[in-house]
Amino acid sequence: MNLSWIAATSANVMNQSCNSQTVFDGTFFRGHKDRENLDYWFTEPEQFYGLPLSNNRRPLILSMGGAGTGLTFHKHASACSLLVHGKKRWYLYHEKVASPPGGLHPGTCTSEWIEQIAPTLRHDELPLTCEQGPNELVYVPEGWLHATQNIKPTLSVSLIENGTSKTSALALYFEADGLMNEGKPKEAIRKYKACVRMRPRFAEAWNSLGVAMLFVDGEDDTKGLKAIYKSLKLNPLHPGNYKVLGRSLKILWERNGHTGQTKYYRRGMKALKIAHQMSKEVREKKEIRRIMKAWRDNLIKGNGGDPPEAKKYSDGRSHYT
Repeated sequence: MNLSWIAATSANVMNQSCNSQTVFDGTFFRGHKDRENLDYWFTEPEQFYGLPLSNNRRPLILSMGGAGTGLTFHKHASACSLLVHGKKRWYLYHEKVASPPGGLHPGTCTSEWIEQIAPTLRHDELPLTCEQGPNELVYVPEGWLHATQNIKPTLSVSLIENGTSKTSALALYFEADGLMNEGKPKEAIRKYKACVRMRPRFAEAWNSLGVAMLFVDGEDDTKGLKAIYKSLKLNPLHPGNYKVLGRSLKILWERNGHTGQTKYYRRGMKALKIAHQMSKEVREKKEIRRIMKAWRDNLIKGNGGDPPEAKKYSDGRSHYT
């Protein structure tokens, strides 16, 4: 099957800037009402034979992207990617690394990380790198952080395991997230605790553990807050962690009947301010401003006036620049 023309054609219409995104389609090979079922005549590439992937895996994924585009650091179950057309550079960190230098910033471009963060790193902080050409295969083990940058317009076919090994920290983390979504924080807490015991530097797991503990009545709020602070210590450059800290302190302020308000208010507003300054998403910045304004308004109503703390963290635009 000659797919090179797809990448060549798409490159002509793709925005070549960093802001253009790599396109993924997990349904392409399963057919569509407007085209024949490709699974019927598409043969899985021979390069996939004998890979250390289980038979429990997702359908083939087609991806393409223009030069300069790519995915920022992320992780998932074991996967492999065959490059059909173009040239791609990979950046990888071992699973023991909880977060890449500079933090995780979904929605951003790898080239931003390369230009702004990589030059500041020591040699031992740099990721493993490799360049992938046509007909070459890259295997990414479960839990490894990885990012890509398309040197030329690319077309890839990938396989990802459907889930993770039952004994891995990443599997426990995903399972705990699912329990939280089902409204079962107590069960989730047990999974998160097992996860951080297995991988003590798993910043996202510490963060989620703290949030889960704050959801459950009878849990020690102090321990929940300590878990969130632990995640910040492990990954101080992720704006989402500061946002979670700010919202958690707001919850504690409300739960305690606004007692100890100065401590919670000052710390929470400081965390939200940092999150706002670090975030690159306009929508998220607006949400953070909304949270801060609502908190300030509640504080004013509760005190019958405008205390110094509320003035300090007012919603003036200049405060966020």
